[in-house]
Amino acid sequence: MASKKLIALIQARMGSTRLPGKVLMDIAGHPVLWHIWNRLKTIPEVDEVVVATSTESANQKLTDFCAAAGIPFFAGHEDNVLDRFYHAAKAHAATAVMRVTGDCPLIDPGTSQRVIRAFLEASPPVDYTATAAGALAFKETHGRFPDGVDTEVFSFAALERAWHEAAEGLDKGESVTSYIWRHPDRFTVQKVFNTTDLGQLRWTLDRPEDLEFVRQVYAALYVPGQPFGLEDVLALMRRRPELQEINRCWVGQEKYGTHYQNTTS
Repeated sequence: MASKKLIALIQARMGSTRLPGKVLMDIAGHPVLWHIWNRLKTIPEVDEVVVATSTESANQKLTDFCAAAGIPFFAGHEDNVLDRFYHAAKAHAATAVMRVTGDCPLIDPGTSQRVIRAFLEASPPVDYTATAAGALAFKETHGRFPDGVDTEVFSFAALERAWHEAAEGLDKGESVTSYIWRHPDRFTVQKVFNTTDLGQLRWTLDRPEDLEFVRQVYAALYVPGQPFGLEDVLALMRRRPELQEINRCWVGQEKYGTHYQNTTS
C-alpha cells in the first residue's frame, strides 16, 4: 500500500487589494506568515507545511522571506489558484491536503486537528471535510466557527478531479475548493460544527482594523513556542469585550453568497 502524506498548503500572496502585503506584516516581532506556519507545524497529523504562492514578481519578497526562514514554498499560477494547489500538492506527493489561507494568523491548531481527524476517521471515507466557517457556512445559522479559523482537508483525488472538471472562474480562483463543496452530488462533503455559534466573530486579516485586533490578541496571549488556541482568544474577549469592537464594522461584509450561484448544494 502506498504511504499516505498530508501536507498543509498556506495560500499566500503579496497582492491583496484591501491590505497589500499583509502576509509579511509584523505581529509580535514576526511576519503573519511565520506565525501561521509555526502554528500549523504543531499539528501531529501534518507531515509538511508549504506556502503556495505565485510566480508574479510582486511575490519575490515573500519567496525570499520563505527561503531565508527555511519555509518550504511552491510558486504557481497567480489567478488560477486551483491549478496552483494541484501542482503544489503533486510536487510534494500529497495524498491529502489541508488548505489554510495567509489571512488566518489566529488559526487554531486544535480546531484544525479536529478537522483532520474527522477526515481521516470518516467511515466510509469522504472527499472533503471543513470547519463550518467562511463561504462554506454562508447558509448555516448554528455551530459556526469564527471567520479566520477556517480549515479544509481534502483528498488529492478530489483536488485532481476538481482541477480537471472545474470550468468557472469562481472555482478556479482564490476559493480553490468551491467546485468540490458546491457539488455534493459529485463529492462527499463533511462539515465540522462548533458546540456554540461563533459566526459573528471576525478573526481574519483583511483590513487595517483586523490587523489592530490581531496585534492586540497576540500582545495579550503570545508566548513563543506555546501556540494559544480558540478557547484562549474567547476567554480574552470575555475579559476585554472592547476588542470585538475594533473590527466589528467588517463582520458580514464578505461576498460569500456569490459562491452559491448555479450550485447543486
